[in-house]
Amino acid sequence: MQVRLSDGGRLNLRVSPEEKEMSRHKADTENMTMSALVRRSLEKVDKPITVNLDKSDLRDLVIQARRIDSTVRTF
Repeated sequence: MQVRLSDGGRLNLRVSPEEKEMSRHKADTENMTMSALVRRSLEKVDKPITVNLDKSDLRDLVIQARRIDSTVRTF
């Protein structure tokens, strides 16, 4: 799910299809865009958001970065 931010930026969120549909339904019910719904929800958060990173995701990211570095060096 992609959300447009007020400063012109974008925020990409990974959600399950069920969570996306639930968010879309709630936004439709409240006559809001999904972006507005997410921004409003974030405004209500009083504590820091914790992101759990799966180590396999990090490993894949490092592998991709090394491949890109190798490709760039050949040019």
